Amino acid sequence: MSIEISGLNGTCSNDGDAKVVGLVTNKDSAPLRNVTIEVTMFDGDTLVGVSEDYIDNIPPGARRAFEVTEWDCWMSRFEVQVYGE
Repeated sequence: MSIEISGLNGTCSNDGDAKVVGLVTNKDSAPLRNVTIEVTMFDGDTLVGVSEDYIDNIPPGARRAFEVTEWDCWMSRFEVQVYGE
């Protein structure tokens, strides 16, 4: 699976609601199927949340946006993983 993640941005509202957005590009010559974006959220080194966005399929060369929101989850950093076939 050859992908590129771009436009990555993570924010927290004043209420502590976390949101992570970005774009996933399929750099492969075959379609990606059953694509899931998993975002792991941390406050310092403490795990505070894990949330997912299901994208389904990404054709070769295509790009899809994702958005993951976790309510009442103050984060100071995050990690993004992409899973698919």
